[in-house]
Amino acid sequence: MDYSIYNADGSFYMNVNCSKESLAPMIPDGGYFVEGKQSKLSTCVGGTLSTPTEEQINNLNTENAFAVLRFERNKLLMKSDWTQSPDSPLSDSKKV
Repeated sequence: MDYSIYNADGSFYMNVNCSKESLAPMIPDGGYFVEGKQSKLSTCVGGTLSTPTEEQINNLNTENAFAVLRFERNKLLMKSDWTQSPDSPLSDSKKV
């Protein structure tokens, strides 16, 4: 059976596939579990499950994609000699 486990603060901990009998040692102190595989964006506070809407998931996926793109761009910029580019903010005297 699939279960989703949550921390005591309601944040997602993990999804597991196991018997109900073997589930107890995996639950953090004060945590919760629900039957079924839930989204990592879901929360469970006081035993009440809250799952994100499709729109919230799509927005987060878009934000994450842009974050990855910015990270890769920044890595490439650090490897490049950006100071010599024509649109560099440095004055010509400093581009030596």
